[in-house]
Amino acid sequence: YSRTQKSELGCAELPLTQAQRAVAGAHLTLPIVLGAISFFVNIPGATVSLKLSPDVLAGIFQQTITTWDHADIQALNPSFNPPANQKITVVHRIKGSSSTYLSTEYISKTSSTGKWTLKDSSNTAGYGAVMNWPADSTYFKGARGSGVMTSSLQSTPYSIGYLDSGHGNAVGELSEVWLKNANGEWLTSQTAGAIAAAASEGFKSPPAPQDSWEAVSLVNTPGDTTWPIVTFSYMFVHEDLTAQGDEGGLVKSYLEMLFTEEGQTAAQSYGFTKLPASVIALNKEGLKRLKLANGVGSFDLRPPRW
Repeated sequence: YSRTQKSELGCAELPLTQAQRAVAGAHLTLPIVLGAISFFVNIPGATVSLKLSPDVLAGIFQQTITTWDHADIQALNPSFNPPANQKITVVHRIKGSSSTYLSTEYISKTSSTGKWTLKDSSNTAGYGAVMNWPADSTYFKGARGSGVMTSSLQSTPYSIGYLDSGHGNAVGELSEVWLKNANGEWLTSQTAGAIAAAASEGFKSPPAPQDSWEAVSLVNTPGDTTWPIVTFSYMFVHEDLTAQGDEGGLVKSYLEMLFTEEGQTAAQSYGFTKLPASVIALNKEGLKRLKLANGVGSFDLRPPRW
């Protein structure tokens, strides 16, 4: 996200870093919807949904657990009967990926001490958008983009990877893994209210829209029914839109529409979750800071009612 004549706004699943904020100039960070990441498996003929603990996931993604009949997997899933010595194929994202960041943040923060030793591409943290994964092999594959990740999982029996929860659950060949949340409860992202609970339970003191959101994380927030890998999708918009003329008014009107009941309901049809009322109120207050050119007003973006 950089300030150019053609970029009035940007969007991402991770907030801007301090360095990125310095490049962007004065702007607002506005959460627009809630989304989630899940681990998915392609197990032919499986009749049970798998439970995988953070320690087991750490072993799988570091290739210290390489077969589906490993004792640690069997201990969590006693009725799961894969073929003997059936190899696990791990599919992971390459290049920068918010799903990589969030899934590795979950494993890094929740696995036992010493179980997760992978580092990000800068070798400074145990999670990040780009990881120093083990070398690709027959059973460890990189995928560029969520579309390739999905197709790789679909076409590879006995594979595991991570995807946007709504997207992955719409793919027939894949089964969502049950995860343990901060309260020790096993659940999936489909548990009623699990995604929304992350924002209501773990987001008590939000920053102002004009301030940094770099420290905000909805990973492993408390609550019995809280899904542990949740994030906001963010919109970033320059505070000063005077140079954009009518386009600035259109940008502001679009953002105002997003935070209406109609806008939030429309987002649900794409697999996202509505924002809590408290976050919508915060966003609306932030929009008051936008500066438009003289004489520029709002646009009515609601669909016509015949």
